[in-house]
Formats: sequence, structure tokens, C-alpha cells
Amino acid sequence: MENLGLDFKLLIAQLVNFGLFYIIFKKYLAKPFLNLIKEEEVGEKKREELRVKLQKQDEDFETKRNDLNVQISRKEEQIISNAKERAKSVELKIINEAEEEAIRIRGKALNEIESERQDLYKQLKKKISDLSIILVNKTLKDVLTEDIKKKITNSIIKNLPKEKQAYEN
Repeated sequence: MENLGLDFKLLIAQLVNFGLFYIIFKKYLAKPFLNLIKEEEVGEKKREELRVKLQKQDEDFETKRNDLNVQISRKEEQIISNAKERAKSVELKIINEAEEEAIRIRGKALNEIESERQDLYKQLKKKISDLSIILVNKTLKDVLTEDIKKKITNSIIKNLPKEKQAYEN
């Protein structure tokens, strides 16, 4: 092999150097790089799992938020409808109270009007009887006797209820 220009000692030294380089490279350089690459792959997998988990949580959160919004909308509608019902009942109550008050005031006014009419009728009856007595006394003072005057006055007073009916109509 010397003829070929190969030196066995040099070849063995080169093989020993390559073996030492391979062992050192594998043990001290390649292993940490492989561990670093594996750690990066594991970290990447964890980040991907975490991203998927966060995405799922975000979707769940969005779903829950939408459900809560729907529930809130329903409750708002229910509260509004309850408020409308209460407002209607209060309105009806106020209207009923106002109608009752109007009926009471109207009845009171009718009673007052009837009372005033009866008072006026009594006053009118008294004035008519006083007037008839004065008329009888003045006009027939000399002509009639006391008994005839009383009969005429009584007759006029008896005819007054007929006049009341005519007055009321």
C-alpha cells in the first residue's frame, strides 16, 4: 500500500482521530442539539395543544356569552312585559277610581240639586201662600168674611201640588 501512497500509520491515526471526533461530537455536541430540537418539538406540541385548548375555551366562552345574552334578552323582555302589565293594572285601577269618584261627585251634585230644588219649592210654596193671603186680604178685605177667606186660602194651598208637578215637568 505504500506503493499507492497510503501510510498505515497515518490512516490509523486518521481513523483514531475520526473515532474520537465522532464520539466527542456525538456525546457533547449532537446530543445537546438533539435534546434542544426535541425540547423545541415538545414545546411546539405543547404550544399547539395550548392554542387548541385556548381556541376551544374561547369558543366555549363565546357560546356561553351568546347564551347569557339570550337569557338576558329574555329576562329584559319578561321584565318589560311585567312592567307593562303592572302599568296597565295601575292604569285600570286609576281609571276605576276616577270613575268611582266621578259617580260619587255626580251623585253628590244630584243630591245637592234635589235638595236645592226642594228648598226652592218650599220657599215658592211659602211665598205663594203668603202672596195668596195678602191678595185675599187686600182685594177681598171688605167683601169677604173671615171664613170665606180661610176657605179660599185653603183652596189655593191645595192646588199647589198640582203646580209642583207642572214645575217639575
